[in-house]
Amino acid sequence: MRFGMEIPQKKLFKIEEILSILDENKISFKFYGDKTIEIFGMSHIKKIKRNTICYFESTNGLFEGDDVVFVCKNKEISKNCIIVEDPKMVFYLLSNLLNLKEKYYNRFIDPSCVLGKNVAIGESYISKGVRLGDNVVIGDGVFVGKNTIIDSNSSIGCLGISWTWNGDNKIFLNSYGQTKIGNNCVISSNVKIVRGIYTNDTVLGDSVFIAPGTAIGHSTIIEDKVHMANNCTIGGSCKIGEDSFLGCASVVASGASIGKNTILGAGCVVVPKQDLESSSVYVGIPAQKIKNLEKSYSLKSIPKRK
Repeated sequence: MRFGMEIPQKKLFKIEEILSILDENKISFKFYGDKTIEIFGMSHIKKIKRNTICYFESTNGLFEGDDVVFVCKNKEISKNCIIVEDPKMVFYLLSNLLNLKEKYYNRFIDPSCVLGKNVAIGESYISKGVRLGDNVVIGDGVFVGKNTIIDSNSSIGCLGISWTWNGDNKIFLNSYGQTKIGNNCVISSNVKIVRGIYTNDTVLGDSVFIAPGTAIGHSTIIEDKVHMANNCTIGGSCKIGEDSFLGCASVVASGASIGKNTILGAGCVVVPKQDLESSSVYVGIPAQKIKNLEKSYSLKSIPKRK
């Protein structure tokens, strides 16, 4: 997996503007730090970038960096902090109020691409030899690698649904992260892939095969040569190791990880934050290991390696 493309962003706001937005929305806060910092956008805690806003719910920890502003509960977290009672809620609120749709991307579609009927492509990069079926939707900030096929009615880089409470009201996260699809992938019909949460991208490696009906959550990483059968469901922030096979209707809940060269049986459920070993076979609810794998897949109906 090699993605050299960095998608640029506009300079959006100065700290004074952001604090005035909080004032207008009657959010109680205190600010500590440098009010001259320019903010490009928002960051995920797992991949903090310069000149962004990030949130941190814990009161422990220390983050270095003179040009990152944290929405948090404790001014000792960083040099620049917006101190609030509910950092997550305020971060979600800012994701809507800062109008991050104004971020821009370089739109490029290689002339060799084959596009079906009613294809919609946002400000994204579509590489050489890509084939898009009828009614495919490519959102903003998507990179599609060479010779990849995306079949009909699939949506790549769609908006996920993340929310938190503000009193009795739900506040939804407007996340405009990137989605990166590798080379020589085959993504079948009715597949949905959610965009990353800001700087924490959603990534598919090279030669990933996804059968119809599968849904992949935000900021999940699918490594090279993974094969997913029909109607799999992958939650947010998961990791699927290379050469793994996910059986029909298998579920990988948020934050779970699967090692390399591992098989999930049909209908298997990997529970939140469960960590599956490499070169293993798992079945059941929750996923339970039943055997080790050596050089070849050994379950019926799964092609053996030579």
